[in-house]
Amino acid sequence: MSSLKISLSSLIIAILVAVIIGLWQGEIPRVSVEYSLVDVSVKDSPDEPRAFAYEFNIPPNRSITYDSIKELENNLFKIGEKVFLYLSNYSLTGLEGWSKNGDEYVFVIHLIRGGKDKALVIHPRRKMEVYASIKKDGEIILTPLFRVLDPQDSAEIIGDVSIKNASSVLLYLFMEKKSLNTTDDLRNESLIANLTLSKRGSFRVRLDPALLTPPFRVEEGPYVLVYANMCEGGYRWFSLNELKGKTIKIALKCNLTGTG
Repeated sequence: MSSLKISLSSLIIAILVAVIIGLWQGEIPRVSVEYSLVDVSVKDSPDEPRAFAYEFNIPPNRSITYDSIKELENNLFKIGEKVFLYLSNYSLTGLEGWSKNGDEYVFVIHLIRGGKDKALVIHPRRKMEVYASIKKDGEIILTPLFRVLDPQDSAEIIGDVSIKNASSVLLYLFMEKKSLNTTDDLRNESLIANLTLSKRGSFRVRLDPALLTPPFRVEEGPYVLVYANMCEGGYRWFSLNELKGKTIKIALKCNLTGTG
């Protein structure tokens, strides 16, 4: 899973704002998201709920492996894409959403510890933020699960890595493009994702350029560095504007002509 940095405090504030607006407008929280609850087992899945792009078929035995769908795991999706939310060791107790001007933008899934082999298939048709409200030890913990963006607002990178001993890909945000000589050149930049490669050596990540854009003017950047190895061909540079609204496929492989 891509470990993208999201400000939990800002997400929680969004929910509080949504509730206040709803109360002020006299609205009652309501669910208006198309979803279904399905029986399925994801073997070797992490203990916490995880979201995946629903681009696979559930076999007749209702059992799949985590590794077979790991590349589809994400926390950003596009409007119209189906989301497979595996509940892991939790049971569903309720769902509610808050809307503003007819557009739902906060969706809360209430869960309680205990249960297995259940998943929600969600078909979002608008921009939204989705959270889990989990009851643990008498306390309610609010956890961000995923966000849904307009396709023109998201960016996606799909890659294959053919580098010996490479097990992950790192994404950094640079304000300007620079020459890389050693790994020391990476230390002072912002790490925005740490992606574990699949057994096939592939990865897939979604980005929200709006969250990565600095609050000041940058001449040509900012730039996203997709890094697997310091060798020539082991990393790629992309302008953030170049990525917005697109899906880009890349291959990382060390060239024999030298290092970069």
